[in-house]
Amino acid sequence: MGQSDDEVGVDLYMLWVAGSIHLPRTAEVCEDNNQDVHNTAFWEGTAFRNEWGQESDVAAPWRALRDSVQRVFSTSAINTDLAGHALVAIAQNYANNDAEAAETMNSLIADYRASDELPQPPGPLELENPGDPVQTTTGPDGTEVPVRDDDE
Repeated sequence: MGQSDDEVGVDLYMLWVAGSIHLPRTAEVCEDNNQDVHNTAFWEGTAFRNEWGQESDVAAPWRALRDSVQRVFSTSAINTDLAGHALVAIAQNYANNDAEAAETMNSLIADYRASDELPQPPGPLELENPGDPVQTTTGPDGTEVPVRDDDE
């Protein structure tokens, strides 16, 4: 025996939750990691110079490693976000062909969106690229510090 339209609607709703909430929030974690790794470039010109102004031998390998790790987080964020969009599209496309399941799904989505207690979809990704300038702000003690997304 197959599933009822209500069960299918709940399954579609769960796809929507995964695609609209869980995967984008996971992508947001990758985005934060991307920015944290990028922010290690702050003051690196000073950090890798000795007292004679010469750059340390570890500076170039460190930059290569940092840039590679930053790209891993960026790619992970993009792919995770795209997977979320795909799940939402799958749920919506199926619902377009099953009115009763769509009614259940859309009702559950409306209830979810109306809740003040449930996490809502995050905004679009804002990824840093290797070589981008590090954005800074003034900290509480008056020193310049790199900006994190959650600081903005």
